Amino acid sequence: MFDSFARLFQTAEPEERDIPGSLALAALLVEAARRDDDYAESERDAILRILMREEGLDAARAAALLTEAEAAQDEAVDLFRFTHALKESTPFDDRVRIIEDLWDVVLSDGSRGYEEDHLVRRVCGLLGIPDRESGLARGRVEARQALLKRFAFTLRQCHRPSRSSRWRSAGGERQRMAIQQISKTP
Repeated sequence: MFDSFARLFQTAEPEERDIPGSLALAALLVEAARRDDDYAESERDAILRILMREEGLDAARAAALLTEAEAAQDEAVDLFRFTHALKESTPFDDRVRIIEDLWDVVLSDGSRGYEEDHLVRRVCGLLGIPDRESGLARGRVEARQALLKRFAFTLRQCHRPSRSSRWRSAGGERQRMAIQQISKTP
């Protein structure tokens, strides 16, 4: 009788917790993208860009890692498995960079919901990152995205088609002035 009672509390197989840091990072990024129930193409592109930059992967390997991370995230019941792998193997400054990457994915679709905010706060707690560091990371991402939008708009303005040859000859000068203006902004 006691043997059957003891078997109730025993697990059949301990869950494998040792996962590579790159997979853990990708799975957290996928969770951030899916959190608002809209896994947008811009979020997927942001994840691929982050994986290529942070992990030094080419586009094909980053796409394969993303597919693996999506499957791992589908099977996951919580975030601890991923955050534990990252916290154990990553120094503090790199964990702050992970939070910045999460904000990059969250903000890449142009909207930010309370579910996404809640996710980033939970991950911060699990990684041992103070809220202040998360706020600073979010500010850096917002500033970078605003600068990129402004730069893209300026380039579109410099290269828009025109009927006058004067506009075309002045285009190079306008582009140079626009780039100087952007580089002066903080």
